Amino acid sequence: MKIINKKIWEYNQSLQYVFTDFQKTYDSIRTDRLWKCMEELKIPKKVINMCKTCVQKTRSAVRIEGTLSSFFENKTGLKQGDSLSPILFNLALQKVIQSIKMVPSGIKIGKEQLNVTAYADDIAVIGKNKIEIRQLFVEIENIARKLGLHINQ
Repeated sequence: MKIINKKIWEYNQSLQYVFTDFQKTYDSIRTDRLWKCMEELKIPKKVINMCKTCVQKTRSAVRIEGTLSSFFENKTGLKQGDSLSPILFNLALQKVIQSIKMVPSGIKIGKEQLNVTAYADDIAVIGKNKIEIRQLFVEIENIARKLGLHINQ
């Protein structure tokens, strides 16, 4: 953001941004939509099927005061601590970011139009004014909701 602010100053443009953060990112993601995202990103079907094998039909149990509960099937989300989970989440987030980049808005730096940056599960929405920011934020919210993601309030 420091570099963006410097360039905005250099090009004498106005800038506003909003930082977003998703709640319970791994727990809430809808895997059926994740597989669809992977298909749209042209990931080979064989790789998608291998990911499905690793993620689907997993079971968990909870230990409370030394007593282990009965096992239950995890129906949504990705497993915490699984090395595959961050990669799969990033693929879903990539779909959100690509959709936002299609919205004609943001700031122009050189020849590039910029309206979103992301790091991990944090997204910065960038625009020239509040109206643009609000439009982009609503767009992110709608796309993310379809994937089962919700923005922290």
